[in-house]
Amino acid sequence: MSSRVERPAGGLDLSRVAGYLFVVAAVLTGIIFVFWMNGTDPKTNPKRFADSATGATALAAGYVYIIALAALMLGLVALYAVLANVDVNPPALAGLVLSEISIGILVAVQGGSTLGGAVVARAYLGGNADAAVVMEKFNGGTFGQAFMTAFTIAAVLAALGAILLGIATWRSSVLPRAAAVLLGVGLFLMIVIMRFVSQVGEVLFAIAGLLIARSGGARTSVSRSEMAQAT
Repeated sequence: MSSRVERPAGGLDLSRVAGYLFVVAAVLTGIIFVFWMNGTDPKTNPKRFADSATGATALAAGYVYIIALAALMLGLVALYAVLANVDVNPPALAGLVLSEISIGILVAVQGGSTLGGAVVARAYLGGNADAAVVMEKFNGGTFGQAFMTAFTIAAVLAALGAILLGIATWRSSVLPRAAAVLLGVGLFLMIVIMRFVSQVGEVLFAIAGLLIARSGGARTSVSRSEMAQAT
């Protein structure tokens, strides 16, 4: 039995779909992190931070990050569809579920920090000086306990999911093994959300996406060649 994944004529090449969605997620996340890392510290300049948190740019950045996470979620589903065609279903499914839960937690955290932070910032700008202390809890580096707990859970789930997806991709024989390593390491580092660490993860994950997309194109070319010879 051949382990190569074939796609119906005229159908979607899910390897390419997954790969390009991974690239989109990595690029968007990288752009947003550069914006966040250069943000104002609410401890040293709460007025400027509040102005930024309530501005259109900061809110747009938060929504773009959610779009990046959505692209990542869809890409993982497409990857699972590819892997499900070979005998690696248990680790692939477990990796998908754990990764999707991890990303779902991050979406919730991002929504809370972006919108909640804007609400508190508006209260500060409205004259409530005590809101400055609360405002710090919505900022990266000084997140409150609830946010840190959520991030920790997301990181643990991401690590487990990345390992399982990496194993499934490695064993699949339909995708490059280099992509399996880059995918697993990149996914975990990208979700950790730490200065420089996340950027490394984004680069590795984007490369993995390109390798996966390229492998899909190569399989499509081979399949078309075989069909032409058969006719």
